[in-house]
Amino acid sequence: MNLLQRVEQHLGQIDKWPTYIVRYLSINVPKPSNVKNLTAFFYGNDISVSIASQLYNACNDKYEPQVTEYMYDLYFRWQRCMCKIHMSEYYNVMLYKFIWINGKVLNQLEEFKPEVTVMEFGMDCTGCSSLTRSKLELVRQVMSPSTPPSIHTYI
Repeated sequence: MNLLQRVEQHLGQIDKWPTYIVRYLSINVPKPSNVKNLTAFFYGNDISVSIASQLYNACNDKYEPQVTEYMYDLYFRWQRCMCKIHMSEYYNVMLYKFIWINGKVLNQLEEFKPEVTVMEFGMDCTGCSSLTRSKLELVRQVMSPSTPPSIHTYI
């Protein structure tokens, strides 16, 4: 099974993901705010940091090693903070809404109310759908490691 198929098995097809996530993953330069939002999406939806960083690296031409370090750092901080509220928000693909990342002993399904209420999904609204589709076809050829997607698997 390839890397993207493995993630899609858990999150559904990439065409059903929010467009901003597809943009961060494959088009946008990995600046800290983009990396944090993408990492929150994967963390909140139970994808391991190992799988998330490999997928990001495979999809984004501008990916650099410090991006992996930052993603691991965010996962570690979010896991470690047991009682902290509202560390980040993410789109939950199972609930079809935005949820806060809260400490482990707090409400894990607390809804986040974004200012923007109309969302776009899939690749067609990225502004670079042909480029994105081409990149993802190449990514589909990248084989996945045998570790199942889970936030509890760090390496």
